[in-house]
Amino acid sequence: MISAIKAGGRLVVAFSFVISTVDAIAASSALSFTAHSLNRNPGDSVTLLAVDAQGDAYVAGSVTDSSGISWAQVTKTNPTGQMVASYRFQQGESVAALQIDPYGAVIVAGVGYAADLPTAHVYGPATSSPVAFVVKLDSGLHGITAAAVIGGNQENQEYLGQPGDVPLHTMPSAAAVDSAGNIYLGGWTTASDFPVTAGAYETTPDSGFLVELSNGLDRLVFATYYDLVMTSLAVDGAGSMVGATNYEYTVGSLFTEQLMWTGTIVKFAPNAGSVLWTEALAEVGEGSAVITSLAVDTSGDVVVVGTPVAGVPDDTGQAVPALHATFAARASASTAQSCSVGAGFVAKLAGASGATEFLTYYDCAVNAVAVDTSGTIWITGVTYAHSYLAALAADGTSVLASYTAAATSNTETYYGTVGIFGQALALTLTGTPVVLGSEGFLMLANSAGGPSLLGGVANSAGGGWAGLVAPLELVSFYGSSLGPATPIAAQVLNGVMPSYLGGYQLLFDGVAAPLLYIGANQINAIVPSEAAGQDSVSITLVTPAGTFPLADLYIRPSEPGIFCDPTSLYAAAINQDGTVNSATNPAHAGQLVSIWGTGAGGTALYGELPSNGEPGLPVSIIAGYELAEGEYAAGESLEVDYAGNAPGEFAGVLQINFRIPQTLTSKVASSGSLYVSLQVGAAGSLFVPIHVAP
Repeated sequence: MISAIKAGGRLVVAFSFVISTVDAIAASSALSFTAHSLNRNPGDSVTLLAVDAQGDAYVAGSVTDSSGISWAQVTKTNPTGQMVASYRFQQGESVAALQIDPYGAVIVAGVGYAADLPTAHVYGPATSSPVAFVVKLDSGLHGITAAAVIGGNQENQEYLGQPGDVPLHTMPSAAAVDSAGNIYLGGWTTASDFPVTAGAYETTPDSGFLVELSNGLDRLVFATYYDLVMTSLAVDGAGSMVGATNYEYTVGSLFTEQLMWTGTIVKFAPNAGSVLWTEALAEVGEGSAVITSLAVDTSGDVVVVGTPVAGVPDDTGQAVPALHATFAARASASTAQSCSVGAGFVAKLAGASGATEFLTYYDCAVNAVAVDTSGTIWITGVTYAHSYLAALAADGTSVLASYTAAATSNTETYYGTVGIFGQALALTLTGTPVVLGSEGFLMLANSAGGPSLLGGVANSAGGGWAGLVAPLELVSFYGSSLGPATPIAAQVLNGVMPSYLGGYQLLFDGVAAPLLYIGANQINAIVPSEAAGQDSVSITLVTPAGTFPLADLYIRPSEPGIFCDPTSLYAAAINQDGTVNSATNPAHAGQLVSIWGTGAGGTALYGELPSNGEPGLPVSIIAGYELAEGEYAAGESLEVDYAGNAPGEFAGVLQINFRIPQTLTSKVASSGSLYVSLQVGAAGSLFVPIHVAP
């Protein structure tokens, strides 16, 4: 509820807000999960994951420093999710694959320059162009113990004369390690003098390549061209390499043309001198399937996952089947569970022949797969059709699920918001899944039960899922088994919010946070001011049944968000005349308007009800201009008349009174929406709209 107050001629507004709550979260109960944020700063991206025999997790991606420069980095976490080491590559290098060898060494493949690795073994002619590199790091990530680069310096004539001319470079796309520690690499090259070895499967320059390097990276076991680029690689117990490729083509006429993909699995004989078998999931002109990941089980059978594309018209206007008819027919005769076509698939092929053992569709785009020693199949991906957390997960829902070895049943399923699961997957030696989400959350599973943070952490005013919070920020935790079945809302006592509700406490490094609300699937709290100045914080949940680790998050000086109407997603705002801002009652050009936010930081006493006070960091309101539909960038800074603690609300709620521009652009005037972002210090909120008129 919003109401206006006049004080000393200045418009101030009391804002009594209600933070939306979620419905019950349905999931299997065999495992519970703790969330560990890996993104230290906005712009960080973690995409690769591997787990060693001790249960340590290694992740790789890019990090952004204070000057805005991006660096490739590998980070190690211990079995409890704490970061213990990291290694940063040279500027300009990027990583594409991450593996752990049988001896605990960390294998990283990427693209860079030979000059950056002066002690590397060089395969192919010397070149100043980007090359594929493979390095071995010790398990503590202290440094490189061995390195190799591979590439060429003569351009493949096939790529010359094309628009923009494809630059000369060699780029890896997938890697695998066998039981002896030998390293297999697949990728893309535009070099015509790539160093193919004697007896290579293909010696004519082509777009793809495959190589095997010895354990010490000091010998090129084999190298061959291949006509397609491998997107996934695995090696069976006999040393045969299995890879997945996706061939792109189009079907239809000028007005019905659609992009299609032919996903194919190919198995090579040891040393890649010949192909043992190939199996297409979608034949050219007959269907479309994108393979995203594959794994080889202990029997040598191949489990492959991906996304089929159904209902695409061909030249006759008829719908094209999602998968190759022969492949689908084999699957229908198998023991796989019967499912309608969904957004993804899981299939198993016999290692000896490539024959289809089963195919089952799944209602999410499956991005990664892993198989444990018993044959249990784990998958993770993202769906946009599931109703789970519909109020929160407008961008989709992430999924972690397991199948029996023959896929006769889907044994466990866990749903989270889109950034929790879905990016990458690995298994510990005991078969416990470790999952990476697209928002940089490393999800660690345990069988002890208890709360699970499957819905993520968000600024209560909005701003997306993140592992970054600020002192005094109102934050919401979403998950399962977090609190009592009957929710409890806090009541202010002597001007202070309680930190204990119904036997529950939320501890930030041992400091109890003020609690606003606690229920089975959601906790709303205020980050304690004691978090100021810290780099990170571990959060535990105290319940009547015991104390449980919940999450590890990073602390930043500010992480602002703007409170919005949950239905319209417009900013909750009051016009200058004290009326509620709406489509039928917009703010006019040149007038003041008031909005509220949280995440401005500060060190005031949390939970109290102050009547004044200003953030310790500069506050501004930035008007946004549209880059593309739904994407906005910072424009002009608007006049701020007041920025401080919201009268009548506890510390952590910020009120900003600012002036609508005197002149509205034609696009803003015609749409009736002005997009604004709350900037506090170096951090800014998402752009949200306000109803305006000339």
